[in-house]
Amino acid sequence: MKWEVKVTNVVTRLRRRTGPSTSYRIVNWIYPGKTGIVVDSKNVGKAVWYKWEDGNWSCAKTAGGTVYLTKVKDLEEKEEEVKPNPEP
Repeated sequence: MKWEVKVTNVVTRLRRRTGPSTSYRIVNWIYPGKTGIVVDSKNVGKAVWYKWEDGNWSCAKTAGGTVYLTKVKDLEEKEEEVKPNPEP
């Protein structure tokens, strides 16, 4: 997994933590409209947490269904090679 994601539905800022739950220490924040790269995800109860490239975690979707991180692009998708039509 390697996705570009965008911060959504956050009024001020989204917490970035040392692990995938609110019991982990906050290390910094990311602000609404900003994008970043996530490399892993973990379900914790009904919530979904994403791991950033630098190893920190943020809640992507709460147990109540609020989405804070929206996938912009799958960075592992292979673009289809366009093959020319054969000459008749």
